[in-house]
Amino acid sequence: MALPTNVSASVFDILKLHSAFRNGKFLVWGEVDPRKSSPRRLPFCAGPVRITRAISQVVDQAKLPADLQASTIWLPTIEGTPVGPSERRIENPAAPTARSQIQPWIVSTAILSAESTFYFLDACNRN
Repeated sequence: MALPTNVSASVFDILKLHSAFRNGKFLVWGEVDPRKSSPRRLPFCAGPVRITRAISQVVDQAKLPADLQASTIWLPTIEGTPVGPSERRIENPAAPTARSQIQPWIVSTAILSAESTFYFLDACNRN
């Protein structure tokens, strides 16, 4: 099946959603293919619009209320570069052997209310 000609290939990029519960809040962020970013901003972090769209697709609603903000996550880092998703996989034999340090990185996050978190987690369970 050929890709439609009226949309760019980036529409079909894979987005990996992650979530965490911290300080009484449920945070959702995503990883995409690496791109240029400002220092300390995770180069493979999805932007707020992409995260919001993905959450809406998971829950099958036009818009699920969420506060969007920058948050900090801690990742393995080698020579000032965060270790990417493929390098973090345990089964990856080509993973870097250099010594890594855990360092903070800034990501765009959607912070869901208790009600929105319930709908999101329920939809994840059904999918």
